[in-house]
Amino acid sequence: MVNLTGKNGVGVITYPPDADLKSALLFCVKNGFSQDKKLAYLAQEDTSQQKHWTLKIGLSNLNKIERRLEIPSARRLRAPAEVETQAIIDEVERDLQQNNGPNYVKTQLQLRGMIVPRDAIRAVMNREFPMGAQIRYPGRKKSQVFRTPLAAFGPYHEISADGHEKLGAQALQMGGVGLPIYALKDKWTAELLKMDVVPNDRTNAAIGHLFLDFVAEKGGIGMQMTMDKGSEIGWMVAIQDTLRAIYAPGIDPDIHPSHACVKSIHNTIIEAFWRWLKMKRGLTLREHILRGKLENIFSPMTLYHKHLFNWIFPPLVQAELDDFRNYWNHHQIRFQREKIMPSGHVPRDAALHPAHYGGIDCFIRVPASTVSELREVLTEEVGPREQHLAWVTAEFDEFAVAVYESLGKPKITLESSWSVFARMSEEIEGLALAYRRLGLLEYLNWVEDLAAVPILGVWDGISIANYSELSTWPIVPEAELQPYIDDVLAELEFITGDAKSTEGGKLRASLGREEPYALRFIEIGNEDFFQADTYAAYRWQAFTSAIEGKYPGQFEFLATSLPDTTLTPAYQRIDFHQYNSPSWFTNNSFMFDEYPRNGSKWFVGEYAVTSTNDTNLLGDIPSGRLPYPTLQGAAAEAAFMTGMERNSDVVFASAYAPSFQHIRNYQWTPDIITYDAMRMVKSTSYYVQQMFSLNKGTHVLSTVPAPSTDTVPLFWAASYNNETDVVFLKVSNTGPTDLVANIFLSTPATSLFASAVSLSSPPLSLDPVSGQFNVSNTLEKPHQIIPVSTTFALPFSDRFNYTFPASSVTVLSVMVAEGAVNT
Repeated sequence: MVNLTGKNGVGVITYPPDADLKSALLFCVKNGFSQDKKLAYLAQEDTSQQKHWTLKIGLSNLNKIERRLEIPSARRLRAPAEVETQAIIDEVERDLQQNNGPNYVKTQLQLRGMIVPRDAIRAVMNREFPMGAQIRYPGRKKSQVFRTPLAAFGPYHEISADGHEKLGAQALQMGGVGLPIYALKDKWTAELLKMDVVPNDRTNAAIGHLFLDFVAEKGGIGMQMTMDKGSEIGWMVAIQDTLRAIYAPGIDPDIHPSHACVKSIHNTIIEAFWRWLKMKRGLTLREHILRGKLENIFSPMTLYHKHLFNWIFPPLVQAELDDFRNYWNHHQIRFQREKIMPSGHVPRDAALHPAHYGGIDCFIRVPASTVSELREVLTEEVGPREQHLAWVTAEFDEFAVAVYESLGKPKITLESSWSVFARMSEEIEGLALAYRRLGLLEYLNWVEDLAAVPILGVWDGISIANYSELSTWPIVPEAELQPYIDDVLAELEFITGDAKSTEGGKLRASLGREEPYALRFIEIGNEDFFQADTYAAYRWQAFTSAIEGKYPGQFEFLATSLPDTTLTPAYQRIDFHQYNSPSWFTNNSFMFDEYPRNGSKWFVGEYAVTSTNDTNLLGDIPSGRLPYPTLQGAAAEAAFMTGMERNSDVVFASAYAPSFQHIRNYQWTPDIITYDAMRMVKSTSYYVQQMFSLNKGTHVLSTVPAPSTDTVPLFWAASYNNETDVVFLKVSNTGPTDLVANIFLSTPATSLFASAVSLSSPPLSLDPVSGQFNVSNTLEKPHQIIPVSTTFALPFSDRFNYTFPASSVTVLSVMVAEGAVNT
């Protein structure tokens, strides 16, 4: 029949606005639709893309519209050749491993709105990156794995979940930092539903919160979750089963289970996908990350490096994962003739239009309120989301942001990541040095933590110079001493002043400590016996009088002159220092036994055996100076310590010195603890201090006989703890042979056993240090001499024998009746 109107029989076509039509056609270009698929897409509504109109036209009409609206294609409106070439080069250079072929590059450019034929891309890649093809196709084939075809009803029928550890801590080997990945993938469409980098993909708490994130983002769940049989799936399974039972009660769980746990090799939907991620992005990511280790930028021994790594790299990796997920969901799946489910399709298109591919939408909607309720339950059971999925604390994030902004907010990419890391690390190190202090406030807090009593030493006007020329020591004249006195008064106000009414107290409060510190003892100077004349003439009196004038009756003062120096006012406490040979300490073990009880007390503030040479106590090591404390020296120190403990009414405190020695940079030897960057050794002197401090009585006991020069080389002190009803006997044998002692108890033991802890040369003759007394614990051999604890039977409740090894320190402990010892 003749068409008299001259128009096609389809009637009048109503076109949408050009802007809407162009947006829809660009969406088709982005998703790689063929012309036939474009026509089908235009002919239907797509509410997911806010497309509420339909347009039914033919192919020639479509071509005209595309030309008019300047819709790019492989033949039309392409970018200039140099622009295309540079875009291809930029995309390939992102792939350090050269694993991505022309199809991958084509899809990535397509997602950015640039349509380039695959042949053109291949030509550029072959010209600019000739090794890429050889890397991707090395000429060998793997044996084929035969599997049965997979089947599903449609999108969200079955979702596979799994973790990926190729960027985890074990794979990176960077001191514990890692970037594990967890993903959820739809079986029917092959759409990648979620892929996140997580702090830990092996805890059910983290994956439980991650699964709730997925439910919240999508607004529902799938019919079935399929996963490996790992420990991380517990909460995910519980949430999936609960939600499916509530919101899809009509689905028979016996026919269509809510979840399935399979072996890893059978979870093919997600397991096979990891190979694609590894090849397309994973190897490049790994190479970028490992640069920090290979170039010595990252050090796991630097504590904040781990936090900084976790602040910089997870967002970068997540951005790469998001980009890859976008690529994956919009690339065309390879056509497989034998495949039951969609093939040769774009995953996102199949998800949006399942009916076009013969599928049924199996999505189960879940209200947001239910997700919130489940989040509350999960938080109550395992802790909040940020506890398991946050990479850094809120405090470190705030700190890192401030550092980053102080550097001008440099752009952070994979290529620049370690450069920014190094700059931020340098800035943090500078800030750390500014705040890494061990000053007055820290010392006072440390004292409180140890439940100790502080003795505050104040500088009193002398400076150390040449020990052989004491006249060269700088001494502040009396007329110029006041500023230093004022400094001490200000220091005391800082320590003890009221936080609201004094300037020092206000300063202390501003640093976080409002309550005043408890302080009783103030030591004026240090080793002022080297300059005793001016100390006695004016320095001691100037400081004590000024402090007493401002704080009457509040403090007790320690002098640092020799005990026989006359001071005004007279000292009540004195600090005594002694570095000497083993013989000095054994010879002076009884120095306090006959000390007059006149009210003055001693603080033995520094002491140690430093040399075996009585005539050159502070010389070099070849002259007898000890590099490490020795067993012989520790036994001599213990002999002296028994004298201090017996006379604790006179010696109110003592301290071994010095404490710490870095083996590569030190000013003094020996020290009680020696260390380097990787090792630490406790000396024989350390163990003596430990043995005395852990076996402490509350009352000193007299013995018959009392230790004296007649009982040398045995030295001892006895005490009783009225809280535990234990009698302690601390004994040092400084001689070269074992000694047997008969010990009688005035108060019978209540136990059939007593205990001993002993520090001595190993008894076995085969031991290389057996019978040696100048042996030390060293960084190379840190356990040559260590305390040995034993328990032995008491044949009688009131007496026993004990053999004290040569050059040894021993603490015996005997339980007695409650309150039986007359204290």
